[in-house]
Amino acid sequence: METLIDQFREDLKIQGRSKDTCEQYPQILKRFEAFVGGDLLSVDKARLINYVKHLKDNSLASRQRYFSAIGSFYDFMVELDLMESNPVTPSFKKRYLRGYKSDSNRQRRKCPTIEEARRLVSGIITIRERAAIVALLKTGLRCSELISLDVDDLDLPNLTLHLKPTNKRSNLTIFFDEETAQLLRKWLARREKMARSQALFLNAQGDRYSRDSFEIMFVKYSTAAGLHNAASNRLEDRCTPHSCRHFFTSQLLERGMRREYVQTLRGDVVKDAVDIYHHISMEKLKESYLAHMPPLFAEGD
Repeated sequence: METLIDQFREDLKIQGRSKDTCEQYPQILKRFEAFVGGDLLSVDKARLINYVKHLKDNSLASRQRYFSAIGSFYDFMVELDLMESNPVTPSFKKRYLRGYKSDSNRQRRKCPTIEEARRLVSGIITIRERAAIVALLKTGLRCSELISLDVDDLDLPNLTLHLKPTNKRSNLTIFFDEETAQLLRKWLARREKMARSQALFLNAQGDRYSRDSFEIMFVKYSTAAGLHNAASNRLEDRCTPHSCRHFFTSQLLERGMRREYVQTLRGDVVKDAVDIYHHISMEKLKESYLAHMPPLFAEGD
């Protein structure tokens, strides 16, 4: 008999959600189902609060991802008329999962300096992991965007990556510099021997990274570089993959790149009507990016 979680997985596929989401959300639901004793349809606010407490040692981003999956599941239950309303309400998320998107936390989040970023990448021994982390630093991609890349999305001669559409991104073409290209060439020369996936960046088993496995890998190196303190609850003491997006933004702005160019490279969703009519030449954008992105390696590294 097909379970509710199986039906949820199929619904995610029908919605066209990413492969990563279709795999991770049902796994999260199975853990939550075990926590609540198997009765997903009788969950109330008290049980949700208890689950927040249960996840207290997880990062805020991880807790939010868990409740994003749980909330999506209950939206589906409402759609099936099995529940009257979704217990993971906006007010619940604001009260118990807040902080990640607030302006104050965005300002306080760890943003590596150029010296710290260089220290981070210099400590990465394998070309497989070094290429992935340097690409994250040099493109400003979100972790989920980076790990969803396939080999066919890479255009090395034109220093370009073509992204898959998401609700969070307004542009699907981004650039990288020659320093990153050199690493990617070295990585591609070794990739085929271990690849079990079409993913551009692979884990040690040759498969596509999950968000959790990539974060574990990244934090291992940021901890070794003295940039991440897992025992601290302060965002400024934690250097996670998302810190690379802040590094990317701050480096370009500090070096004088036009703000609207940075916003375009970041893929920020258009907020003002006038922006819809403001088109930036991709040639000028690429030229400006290459002029403002700093190197991470000394010659010969």
